[in-house]
Amino acid sequence: MSYQNELSVLAVKTANSSFSAIAELSKIVACYGDKKEVKTYWLECCENNGLVRATSSDYWTLAMFFKGIFSSYQDAKNAGIKAIASRFESIGITSIKTAKSYKIAFSKVITFSDSLKGYRTLNDNDVLESLIESCSISFKTTLENLLAIIGSIESFMAEVAEVAEVAEVAEVAEVADTDFAVVRAEILASLTTSELLDVIATHDNDSLNAILKGVQAMIKARNKKAA
Repeated sequence: MSYQNELSVLAVKTANSSFSAIAELSKIVACYGDKKEVKTYWLECCENNGLVRATSSDYWTLAMFFKGIFSSYQDAKNAGIKAIASRFESIGITSIKTAKSYKIAFSKVITFSDSLKGYRTLNDNDVLESLIESCSISFKTTLENLLAIIGSIESFMAEVAEVAEVAEVAEVAEVADTDFAVVRAEILASLTTSELLDVIATHDNDSLNAILKGVQAMIKARNKKAA
């Protein structure tokens, strides 16, 4: 049977909202490839059976991804529909919705695999290495496990970002304090005693109280030294 006949029959099933059609389409793509003529024929068959083109294109994209569920051409050729459906169910795929969720999660973990390596430093980090190792996934990895991996990685990244933000704020504050100390020293050195008293006179009670405490501490230290 040619792919034309198989796709024609499958298009009718898909138009009737059969989820198993996605499993069958994945098998056809695995066997015949993703050549342009195959895709075009699939879209035309679906359109002739009343299926919206956007939907049939969406199904084709899923089939392109899930062809990876077969280990080889021979594996795809010999796999029956029930066996393929069983493979899908074993990794948590029971509907179009979960199929899409699986595809997104799988791709996200693969992307995270490279991103995590950018967090490596000369210091060992067992948690980081464990997360990188968890990204070694296959089409035997369940949807539940994929989502758990993503959750752990996102938590790790958020924690690292928070630590970096705190360190950055502390660094900025330290620089600001240093700059202020330099400016203050320059100002005090440039003012006369009379000018300093004029500045003090402009402060409110709260500011004067802070200054008073400082002056009292200086007087106490001076008296102690004199004694």
